[in-house]
Amino acid sequence: MQRGDLEEFRSLTGPRRRSLRHDKQQWAEGITSSGERHLLCGEIKDAFANFHRLRRNRTNTSTPLMSMDGKLLSDKASVLTKWQEYFSTLLNKSLHTPPPSLCSEAAASTPDPLIDSFPPTLLETHKAANKIKAGKAPGLCGIYPEYILHGGTDALKLLHSIFARVR
Repeated sequence: MQRGDLEEFRSLTGPRRRSLRHDKQQWAEGITSSGERHLLCGEIKDAFANFHRLRRNRTNTSTPLMSMDGKLLSDKASVLTKWQEYFSTLLNKSLHTPPPSLCSEAAASTPDPLIDSFPPTLLETHKAANKIKAGKAPGLCGIYPEYILHGGTDALKLLHSIFARVR
């Protein structure tokens, strides 16, 4: 780059930046005034759609990972595939069979008559459902407590039938 070109570049950069800043400010003011007009007319959805346009567009970047063969995975699809493989192997392990000594002990044991092993009644299911507190995180099944609480008698009957099948 020649010296004269660098000086010309520096002399043109300032006005260009000021012009871009001015244009961006006018664009934002136009969107804002349009959003305010929608708010004054009671059009909340349109107003927030306008305000949403003011948010900066963020580029979604993904953190690079190493594959099993040592290659760097930087594109989003391959990183997602890698995480999917990792979690599928982590969470989907095969169940191991119990040791034979434990199986023989379980077969030889006698059930305790004081422990109730019958399925719960519909009344017991109803009492248990009434003890559930709303706003808690779902369990392993992914069912939110609110679903059970607001499901009514149909949900309770369905739960009771599931509990009766589990033995």
